[in-house]
Order: sequence, then structure tokens, then C-alpha cells
Amino acid sequence: MANKPPVLIMDLYYGALQVARSLGSRGIPVYGIDKLPDPIAAHSRYITRLKAPERDEELKDFMIDFSKNLENKPVLFPMSDYYIRFFLKFRNALSGHYLFPMDNPGILAKLVSKVETAKLLAQLEIDCPKTIFFNKGISSLPSLDGITFPCILKPNYHDYWEEDTRATEFLGPGQRIAYIENHAALREAVNVLNPMDDMVLQEFIPGYSENHYYYVGYRGKKGIILLSYVGNKIRTFPDCLGCETLLRSIDNPELVKQGNRILHRLNYYGPAGIDFKFDPRDSKYKVIEINARLGINDCYLAEFG
Repeated sequence: MANKPPVLIMDLYYGALQVARSLGSRGIPVYGIDKLPDPIAAHSRYITRLKAPERDEELKDFMIDFSKNLENKPVLFPMSDYYIRFFLKFRNALSGHYLFPMDNPGILAKLVSKVETAKLLAQLEIDCPKTIFFNKGISSLPSLDGITFPCILKPNYHDYWEEDTRATEFLGPGQRIAYIENHAALREAVNVLNPMDDMVLQEFIPGYSENHYYYVGYRGKKGIILLSYVGNKIRTFPDCLGCETLLRSIDNPELVKQGNRILHRLNYYGPAGIDFKFDPRDSKYKVIEINARLGINDCYLAEFG
């Protein structure tokens, strides 16, 4: 095993299972960290869960000490936006102890922010839904600037809603976005959710779950796309909005090229996933979200074609 660096996964949600199974079955040691008490992937036979502290500074020191006890420098896989922000915060301290597949901090910082991602896509003239921004703590609704109902309300950082009891009571457990049908619903959602974080309001692109597509790509540090493919979200939860519960690998060269071009234009390297939705109004694939990390099903698509 001396020639195979171990892997440390940060966030042991469902996506960690595919990484652990893919690497662990090949004899690569896989370790895991999560601030939650009993995450699903902690039960994987391929993952050795580490009893790590929760506080950022203490966790950083723990990770440095842990790496010193390994023969090879481990590869770090943050599997959530929360842990990507942690990585960005302590990148300099960790850089001598870990290998980072996506070590491009400038673009990472923008892609974990829904506000900055939307601004960046608009700047690069990449097709995406109409978008406006609500600053945290606003006292009145701004102009919707052409956005009609229904529409979608998102937090700047997903975990700000996931970890707030007011948000989970309002949206339901595990929900990361709010589906807004009219002005009254928008005012109510903003009153409840706006004190927690800045927000993004986007038009709802018509169409059902099967209009959603997920591009996965890995762009190397030399600017070459090493791997890319596309899946079609046959079923999602919530319907038309959430994560895929049934995903089909498909052959869509047009969308693969579009995803590749976006990674090149962002000058992003490492693993990434791009959520697209086909807009029947103009027959364009529009970017709904970009994940600057491995997603829930990326390894399964690679494994099964």
C-alpha cells in the first residue's frame, strides 16, 4: 500500500459512500470526518471514521497531526460546500500535509456561494435562469426584474438553512430551496429565511424532473478534460427541484461539450458537477447549479457508463 496515498473524506453523507466504495474496493485506505453524530457513510465497511473535533481551529490541528502519522500524504475530498469553505479557510496550513484535487481557491470561493456563482455565470454570458439577489436583513422586497411566478428561492450557502431550526420547520427537513408560487408566499419566505443569509431568487424553468441533466467532469491542472459524461435525472425529490432519486447515464455529446466549455471558461480544475435544465421555451440547456466537488452519484456514472 506504500504507493497508494490514503484518502480523507470530509462529510459522510450519501456521496461519501460512492467514493469509499470506488476507492476502498481497490485497496485504497479511506478515512472520514463529519460533524454530525451518526452520518450514513460512517457505517461503510470501507471508511474508518475519525473522532475529530468540531471547532475549526481544533479540527485543522487534528488533521495536521493525523497526516503526520501516515506514510504518504493523504488526498483530501471535501464532499460539501461547508467543508470546502473550511478547506479554503485553512488551505495554507493544510497544504504541506494534504493533496487537493481542486486546489484553485479563487474560483472555489465563488462556486460555493450561490450569489457569486450567479454573478460569475452572468459575467461569462453562460445560459442560466434569470436571477436577482436579496441581501440579508432587507426590510422590503426589491423589484423582481422580470422574474415571474413560480420561482425558486435559494440561500447563499445551503448549510445556513440546513442547520437552522426555523428554516427546517418552514421548508421541511433536508430541503435546500423554496418553491415560490406568488407574492404572498415570497414575502412569507423572505420574512422567515432572510435573517439567516443572503438569498438568490431565480425563475423556475418549466418542465418536469426528466428535463434535468447532470454533467460530471474532471479537468486536470494542465487544462485537459480527463473525464466527462452526463446523466439524466429521471426522478427527483422534491419533484422537479431536488436531488436525483433515479439517474440514467446517457449519451449527449452536445451537453458534454457544453459542460467541458464551462470548466475551461472558469479555468476550473478537479472534479465538478453541473446541474442543467432543458428550457423548452428556447431549446437551451441552462445552468442551475455548479458543484465544485464530487456529487452524490458521480462515481456511479463513471463505473457503469
